Amino acid sequence: MVLVVLEVVHMNLTLEVISTEEQREEFWKEKNRYLIKDVFPNGDMGVELTREEQSWFFSKEYREAFDALCERTVDQGKACFFVKDGKTIGFVFYCIYQSEDGKCFILDYCIYPEFRNQGLGKQCFHLLEENTKNEGATYYELNTNSRKAKHFWETLGFHYNGFDVNKTILLLKKPEETIPICYELLKEEDIWQILNLENGYRYEMDEDFLSDSVQEELKKAIEGEKIYFFVAKRKTRVVGMCSISTVYSTTQTGYMGVFEDMYVEPVFRGLGIAKEIVNYAFAWCKEHHVKAVCVGSSENDKSIYGKLGFTVSFGRMLAWINREE
Repeated sequence: MVLVVLEVVHMNLTLEVISTEEQREEFWKEKNRYLIKDVFPNGDMGVELTREEQSWFFSKEYREAFDALCERTVDQGKACFFVKDGKTIGFVFYCIYQSEDGKCFILDYCIYPEFRNQGLGKQCFHLLEENTKNEGATYYELNTNSRKAKHFWETLGFHYNGFDVNKTILLLKKPEETIPICYELLKEEDIWQILNLENGYRYEMDEDFLSDSVQEELKKAIEGEKIYFFVAKRKTRVVGMCSISTVYSTTQTGYMGVFEDMYVEPVFRGLGIAKEIVNYAFAWCKEHHVKAVCVGSSENDKSIYGKLGFTVSFGRMLAWINREE
């Protein structure tokens, strides 16, 4: 891993990009200590990592994947030390997705135990923020499995924003820049983002996360046009979705749709995105001669769906469920 040295000074702190083999070995030693002492023992949110999953972080394959992030020419990853008065007090590893929407994703962030509870964690983030904004970052995101870590990041302006594809809680510091939201039919390159949103959606519905096998089934259903997803995008980021599965109905003497997966990322709610996604989906249905779209709703949710355009009663839906699947 070869990186250009960068140094930014902030209140007796410096942010130094790792550039030598000696620094690289020091980073891996501290990162492994951080995983063993902090990350694994304090995971009290989301899905607990298995021993096999934990071992991945110490594997040759993981190091190779890490190095690949640092060596790529687009959206390059950077591993840095936080240094105070000549002493290394922690490290950070991040990627700024300049080719997308300017997201700075923080993959690792650690202040060494002997330097904690002195306000240095916040100072170091402000230093990182100042530096990365100069590099093109417009907002910040990370994942965590620790309540203590979640509280720390919330004091810096981060908010809960669903779950990632690995079923880990996402926190996001909302972008200051206002960018128009566009609406479209899901593209193949955005399927992975739908899988993230699905885990957030299912958590709020009090349903199990998608297993790896179900994720693969969903991908195949999308690719085979068994289900259509409609998305709201902020530049390249999918911030909301809904889906419609079509079926021929003899009652309607034409195709009708089943509506599901209505979800907007928590940080982007309150902007009218849900209504606009549904309007886009209904327009698509008209264009493709879908005669009706129905949704299953509890009594408590009827008013919500009514505001989205579901205003016609469609009898009482009953279901048979295959309990063996």
